Amino acid sequence: MRQAKATDMRPVLRIIAQDLQRAAEAGRCTPHLPDAPVPLVIEPDAFGILTRNLIENALRHGNPDSPVEIDLTSDGVLTVSNAGPVLPRVTLARLRHRFQKGHPESDGAGLGLAIVTAIAERAGAAFSLVSPISGRDSGVSALVALPRG
Repeated sequence: MRQAKATDMRPVLRIIAQDLQRAAEAGRCTPHLPDAPVPLVIEPDAFGILTRNLIENALRHGNPDSPVEIDLTSDGVLTVSNAGPVLPRVTLARLRHRFQKGHPESDGAGLGLAIVTAIAERAGAAFSLVSPISGRDSGVSALVALPRG
């Protein structure tokens, strides 16, 4: 999942967000990117899968009337946040495993965050889930600190 040469991941994130934007309500998932390149050593395809899974998960399980916040910092930290109820720590830990869902009646097979976890581990990235969102009293954030080139 790592590559020898660092690649700017802003174009990959833009493409994924634009693709998902077409399927979601207008304005629900707009990425916030730095002006300068963000060179990372994760393979672009792996970064695309990781990003798509996080955004799809946030769109599916967050408040449908609220935007999904997507941020990529110049130091390679990707954050995807959605509004919704606070999830207990035990639930957040469980969601990183295969076939686990926050609510039994929710859509999906419970694989998205397990795939993100596997990609992050193989790329040497740190992946965490936080609830509530820092500075707020609700919501969930997924943070991935990606290795830079």
